[in-house]
Amino acid sequence: MDIFQALKEDHDNVKHLFKDLQSQITPSSTGEKTFMDIRRELAMHMEGEETVVYPVFERIEEAREKTLEGYEEHNVVKNLLKDMSSFPKDNERWLPKVNVLKEIVERHMEEEESKLFRQVRRGLGKDRAEELAMRFEERKMRRKAA
Repeated sequence: MDIFQALKEDHDNVKHLFKDLQSQITPSSTGEKTFMDIRRELAMHMEGEETVVYPVFERIEEAREKTLEGYEEHNVVKNLLKDMSSFPKDNERWLPKVNVLKEIVERHMEEEESKLFRQVRRGLGKDRAEELAMRFEERKMRRKAA
């Protein structure tokens, strides 16, 4: 597995969790457990990208700007997640917050997959892409264990 496959798998997992969450939010259910799963998955993913993946990506000149945007998009997501964690889930504004988070995260993932991955592939060899995937997954496992 290379880093592009590892990141895509994470993206697909988060998309699936968002779909589950949106179907769970009803007048009698807030989907709080699934939201906590999304928050955990995003935290592990973003930390892995920021500590393992992005430092390598940003050294590739063609990918530098998109990578720096990625850091900023992560900051927006972290702030929204922090706000949502303390927000009352039974408030009528909960679902709109979930929808905004989903839109931001999915746009970020789409840009990574359609633009950033293409830019990075040119400057990253197969061996390096596989090594990054191993380091990324190890980082996520350490975070999960903590």
